[in-house]
Amino acid sequence: MINEVSILLLTKNRTKYTVRVIHSLEANLRFDGEISYYIADGGSKKPGLFEVLDLIVDYGAKMRYHHEELTAGQNWNKGIKEIYQSGVPVYLRMENDFELSSKLDITPYISVLEKKNEVGAIRLGLLPINLDIQTHGFEGRIYQDILKTRQYTWSGNPCLVHHRFHKAYGFFAEKKLSPGDTELSMDNSVRRYQGPAIWRPNELGDYGPFQHIGEVQSDF
Repeated sequence: MINEVSILLLTKNRTKYTVRVIHSLEANLRFDGEISYYIADGGSKKPGLFEVLDLIVDYGAKMRYHHEELTAGQNWNKGIKEIYQSGVPVYLRMENDFELSSKLDITPYISVLEKKNEVGAIRLGLLPINLDIQTHGFEGRIYQDILKTRQYTWSGNPCLVHHRFHKAYGFFAEKKLSPGDTELSMDNSVRRYQGPAIWRPNELGDYGPFQHIGEVQSDF
């Protein structure tokens, strides 16, 4: 039984965005179990980091974090491994420029990851064009199975990721790359190797519940 999901919130400066993201998650994210946070901070200035940590404390959520100068891939991987080593099998991948703009109950999607070993991740972001998709039904909902035939099978947009995903496909490239190129490297691994599928709830529509708010580029 999966009774905890950890939000892996990837940050480096852009404090006003991070604060806005946390407020949106607290207002709109729902799960029948516990929601905790892991702040994977790649070297923010300390006043901004402390503002973020204090906000989570004010909300009363369980939290852990690291604060190191790291590449994008190193930062993501450290957070992922810490979450899994703590015994939490699923994380919600969030960058600090995606605001949850409407109510989202992830309970049925966690059920997919708990009961279907052939699924490794659930995408929650927008639906790009030019993907090949096969539909499946599960527990009264329709899901889009993102086939490994085109680029962006994997996306850096918000998603739920089970540990079986990284067991099959490995972790993010840790060399000095932009966040976008780091994500493309993971997409290449997903399309190259055998492993669990990536699904997306059909009910999320074209764009999903997350709004991109980034106007200032990431510091990675």
